Amino acid sequence: MTSLEGQQFHDYEVLALLGRGSVGAVYKARQVTLDRLVALKVLLPGLSRNREFIARFKQEAVAAAKLNHPNLVQMYSAGECDGAFYLSMEFIEGDSLQQRLEREGRLDVEQALATCYYVAHALDHGWRRAELVHRSVKPSNIYLSRHGEVKLGDLGVARPAGAAFAGDGGKPYCVSPEQARGEASLDLRSDIYSLGCVLYHMLAGQPPYDGPTARAVTQKHANDPTPTITKTWPSCPAQVALLLNKMLAKDPAARHQDYGELIADLVRISEQLGMAAAGSTQLVAPKTPQTMKPATARVAVSAARKSSSSGFMVAAVVVIAAAVTMVWAPWKERGAPKAEQPRRMNREDAKGRSEAPKSAPEPPKPAPPPAPASEPPVLTRPSAAPTAPAADPWLASAALLAPEEQLQRVVGKLKELNPGYDGQEQHKIADGRVTELTLPSAAIKDLSPVRALAGLQKLSCGDSRTKGALADLSPLRGMALTSLSCLNTRVADLSPLQGMPLKFLSIVGNSASDLQPLAGAPLKRVFFAGTRISSLSPLRGMALTELHAEDTQIADLLPLQGMPLARLGLRQTPVADLTPVQDAPLTFLDIAGTAVKDFSPLARMPLLYLVCDMAAAENKQAVQTLMAISTLQKVNGKTVNDFIQAVNAAVASMPHPDSAPGAAQTASPAPPSDPFVAAVAAMPAEQQVAAVIARLRELNPRFDGREQHRVTGGTVTDLTVSTAAIADLSPVRALTRLQRLSLAPRAGQARGALADLAPLKGLPLNGLWCHNTQVADLAPLRDMPLTVLTCDGTAVRDLSPLAGMKLTVFGCSNTAVGDLAPLEGMPLTVLWCNNTRVSDLSPLKGMPLKELRCDFDKERDALVLDGLDTLERINDIPAASFWTKVGPVVLKSGGRR
Repeated sequence: MTSLEGQQFHDYEVLALLGRGSVGAVYKARQVTLDRLVALKVLLPGLSRNREFIARFKQEAVAAAKLNHPNLVQMYSAGECDGAFYLSMEFIEGDSLQQRLEREGRLDVEQALATCYYVAHALDHGWRRAELVHRSVKPSNIYLSRHGEVKLGDLGVARPAGAAFAGDGGKPYCVSPEQARGEASLDLRSDIYSLGCVLYHMLAGQPPYDGPTARAVTQKHANDPTPTITKTWPSCPAQVALLLNKMLAKDPAARHQDYGELIADLVRISEQLGMAAAGSTQLVAPKTPQTMKPATARVAVSAARKSSSSGFMVAAVVVIAAAVTMVWAPWKERGAPKAEQPRRMNREDAKGRSEAPKSAPEPPKPAPPPAPASEPPVLTRPSAAPTAPAADPWLASAALLAPEEQLQRVVGKLKELNPGYDGQEQHKIADGRVTELTLPSAAIKDLSPVRALAGLQKLSCGDSRTKGALADLSPLRGMALTSLSCLNTRVADLSPLQGMPLKFLSIVGNSASDLQPLAGAPLKRVFFAGTRISSLSPLRGMALTELHAEDTQIADLLPLQGMPLARLGLRQTPVADLTPVQDAPLTFLDIAGTAVKDFSPLARMPLLYLVCDMAAAENKQAVQTLMAISTLQKVNGKTVNDFIQAVNAAVASMPHPDSAPGAAQTASPAPPSDPFVAAVAAMPAEQQVAAVIARLRELNPRFDGREQHRVTGGTVTDLTVSTAAIADLSPVRALTRLQRLSLAPRAGQARGALADLAPLKGLPLNGLWCHNTQVADLAPLRDMPLTVLTCDGTAVRDLSPLAGMKLTVFGCSNTAVGDLAPLEGMPLTVLWCNNTRVSDLSPLKGMPLKELRCDFDKERDALVLDGLDTLERINDIPAASFWTKVGPVVLKSGGRR
């Protein structure tokens, strides 16, 4: 057969030969009309004249084309060109499981169970849609794409249940006993056995049976006892060993009788073993370039696979040399496939196939958290009707196209309206409609072309690495989205989402400050970390199972009371009281960087994973609570015992309050007669810093001693230390001429342990940075000559101790501050007061402000800001751009801005 490489074949530009088999060749090709890469399979000319073979080839192509599932290699089209029959399908970049095992030996338990979970869903889909038995489930037919997907391929050997089996469609390492015995009729339980062989191989690093010949291996599958994995891998968990015993049972009646039963076992075992690592809720591939330079890409092609029928390799796999890291917790994954209504095999019929009773129970869903007795009523808010396609000629023409062409048109329009967008996208098509679309670009500002996709259910846009241009969601108004993710964009107004049937929403890193438009939505999972949102009230009454509010001003959890929450992220928030969620079925909780001191509400939670500040756990009550939680497996990534030992060691090393140096003088500056201060004063500047740091480490055992300082004219004037592990600051008093002090935790660290500024009283500081600490009281700073002060992200509420200061730079963002009156009359040029409770900006009148961050309300604040003629930047953009964005403002004077 002459190679087609470099030629035009029908609608395909043939780019490269990937492999040859006994029935044809496989090419990497580009479908010209849709501009996409495909795997193109072309039959040998001789077979094209074999009517019986072609009839079977067409029948199998039709059956495979009906299957559309995220874990199956997708069939695109089949046809004939110049007398040669061909098949085109999804082109996958990544590894086969066989290649991964050859490279790594074996997989971790969580990876193995997750792979098995996805393949079981793929097989389940084929069984339900066409009662197909794959017959060749094995590592070389399972693909792990570079995008983090698990795909089952080689459907060329799949046949309807009960069809005659003309030979062994599977390799001998994974054939079922029924296949080994040459039985004429197979059902889904044969594939479950083969999948058990794959799971065994992933865990043990070798197949369950081996032998000198293929026949010897086949005979072992048929006749030898079920292998015990603990003989090969002694540390295998008991639950996994029992699962394998069931999957690899010689008698089909002793195996799982449907995939729903198998999937439920995989979920249950993974939950028991605690496989869902803290914070890992989805299958994630690292952010790698869409294309790789030839110098860094290595391409390997899996050989064409033979079968008893078409003998085609269904997927061409390109192996990229870059490593792919995955986080495996698929049953908690966003959009994980659901187990469908099972079609069970009768247990009495161990060999044949029979229909299940129509009343067969539905299998357990993947790891749902406990749900309330009934769903709360859903308030449907009125929303603007979607624009009719006929109202826009472009939308009208796009609506008439086939899904792939429609998507091509939408992407083209997006590129036209959004300069800088490169056209990258991922999508899914189901029932003749584009149902899912991902636009991983920060350049998209105008989403209006997406309205042409009338069947769209899931939309994701944004780039975690770059702030996106998207700010307006109004083009989505009226669409029936069930899942929306706008990652790291400029979206502030959520009102276009009113009335949407959303179940999942992620607005992480956006500018939103109000969840009210979501009231009454059927949401289950909500992510709004890093936003300006401060109230959960609009979520009241929802049946949320997961909520992430990290790095926000959320303080009151009462609206969450009664929700079936399984995962809750509150890191870096002002939350202090967990009582409202004490009865929630939480398995994961992150309270690092919060004001939570009372751990007793945790005692009633079925926690598996907890993330918290170690300092908050350094008390008897907290330790007793943690020890009493029987389900708890990890605290801050450590086993419970290891964490408690670390806490006890830290507590034991702390000085007694009565014996700590300077304990009696924490509320006032050290007198000159203080031996430590006197000794430090007599030292050269560099030795002063060394002595202070040494004493800080002595009083704060977890402090690493890292610092930065400046000496001017023989005097220590500047000092920077991270207070992530510093609670006692008293040694700093010895630096009596210190002018600038930075106490904030380093980037990436949790909230600082520092809560008391009393040791600083009396120091001649003109600059103090204590943001992201637990400081609540600014009274020790009274009468200091401060000109720069930042207390963002602290527990500060009252600014009155600052009255009369000559501050020029001040920050209190992300605090509970509500009154700026104490700042009145200050010569401030920079003020950050966003994400606070401030509702009156009038104290800013007359200030020479150049930069301002605030929670702007057009009706309330426009007049005040309009009077600040010196403003150059407002909320991180030039003042002129800010006012343009705000739009016309009618001032009380009757004028307009």
